Amino acid sequence: MRKQMFISLFVVFFLFLLSFIFAFFSNQNRKKNKKPLLVKFNSSKVIYFTNKLPISDALGKKIDNKDVESGIQGYVDFFVKNPNNFSVEYDIYLTKRDIQYNQIKSEYIKFYVTNSNNVPYSGYEKHKVPSYGELLYLSDKPNSRLLYHGFLNKNSSESFKIRSWLSDSYVIADNTEEFSVDVKVRIK
Repeated sequence: MRKQMFISLFVVFFLFLLSFIFAFFSNQNRKKNKKPLLVKFNSSKVIYFTNKLPISDALGKKIDNKDVESGIQGYVDFFVKNPNNFSVEYDIYLTKRDIQYNQIKSEYIKFYVTNSNNVPYSGYEKHKVPSYGELLYLSDKPNSRLLYHGFLNKNSSESFKIRSWLSDSYVIADNTEEFSVDVKVRIK
């Protein structure tokens, strides 16, 4: 009886060990065969504006490609496609660019992220409009902030519209101030 219990425990342990080894090597193989995400920008991947015209969040959330005036608001339209045969985790993040003049303080720069049908993505629903300063700092990417984190199913794609503007709480200064970031996408 005791011998049968020992054999049963050994078999269970052996099966557990085999499944762990299979999962480990399967994950390593998946990482090795991971293809990069395909990202296609329908507009510039740079957001740039000056301190010319602060606007309300209600107006900022309605910015469309036709409304954007260079240096006043930011608008980026793009899609991300997963060419892999498995789901992937990914980030959309912003990296600050060097600017010529003084920089607008990050608490005055607002962002709103939707799909192509203007439905807000997770974290932007229910009137949430974070400022650049409220976005999560990415410790592995200098001068970068996380705008959106998501998952893409195998062989699928998602579209994005990123709107940005100068908050109406900003008091217009006499001197020129700027803000500029690159929009980037990476697999986690």
